[in-house]
Amino acid sequence: MQINQTTQRLSRLTLTLAFTLALGLLGGWVFRLLGIPLPWLLGAMTFTLPASLGGLPVWVPGPLRNGMVLILGLLVGSAFTSEMPGQFLRWLPTISMVVLFTALMVWGAYRMMRHLFGVPRLESLFAGIPGGLANVIFVASDMGADLRLISLVHSIRIVLVCLAVPLGIRLLEGELTLPAAATGVEMAALLNLNDLFWLTLAGSLGFLAARALRLPAPFLIGPLLLSAVIHMAGLSEASPPGVLVLAAQVVVGSSIGCRFAGVPPRRVAAFSSMGATMAVFMLAAAGLGAMAAHWLTGLPISLLLLAFAPGGLPEMTLISLALGMDVAFVVTHHLARVLLINLTLPLLCRRLLARGPVK
Repeated sequence: MQINQTTQRLSRLTLTLAFTLALGLLGGWVFRLLGIPLPWLLGAMTFTLPASLGGLPVWVPGPLRNGMVLILGLLVGSAFTSEMPGQFLRWLPTISMVVLFTALMVWGAYRMMRHLFGVPRLESLFAGIPGGLANVIFVASDMGADLRLISLVHSIRIVLVCLAVPLGIRLLEGELTLPAAATGVEMAALLNLNDLFWLTLAGSLGFLAARALRLPAPFLIGPLLLSAVIHMAGLSEASPPGVLVLAAQVVVGSSIGCRFAGVPPRRVAAFSSMGATMAVFMLAAAGLGAMAAHWLTGLPISLLLLAFAPGGLPEMTLISLALGMDVAFVVTHHLARVLLINLTLPLLCRRLLARGPVK
């Protein structure tokens, strides 16, 4: 009896996953026909989002998403070259500006959540962090904060940012000519044994090392950093085939759309104004930061907008890959943001607790 129940449950989950990915692929195909930028990510997200809100069975398992994120880390690491260490020094002014504008985003978002929506202090802090949801939820859980409010506000913001940033870049750049990895034209690539060895080493050892060191987003950051070291050392020039970029877009886009599965629409509606306000405020701050950095350095404003954008690291990395932007530049700036958040979040929490009851 128990074996039959387990089999039936696995069958339901398999069908649910197949339905979700089919919906994501359909959305990507439709968006590609319509000429919408980043079609496979935005299409998958847009088609699965109403399904999850409407109570349809949609689901992307964590291991599948993590596997795609790991592949994404390997892809990003392959964009680093032996000349890259010298470029880091030239990026210090814009990295410093990202750090500054991240601090301003956190402060402004906290004040708005606290005084505009009357949210308690801890929840105001956690809901206003621009990125790093997994680590934010982990710390918030330890602090006894309202995880439902925090996760929903973050999810709404991420959905809106993922929609707004590619469309905003299209307005800035005009008609985008996407690389083959983004459009799905070039689907196959052959890897020799040497390539497979280095990619497998970077993926497995990088993840294990990142988890042992308790780094945020270990599936992404560990393989990314080790892959970058391997490529900067000239040990390999290998990168995963382009078809995996398309698959990563569909899986990550579908997983974003599934964030609201099982959540009553009334609850989503109750927090939508908070999430939308956070998205608009942070996007405006990111836009100002990008314009200031453009004026200071002369770098393309579309590239700087991706570097300043208040989205999750995997999502912004995938967008920069698909739009053919300088991935190493974007990822380095977002890693600086993640590092700042992880270093300062415990200190901010202790400061809030020192003020008394967090009401």
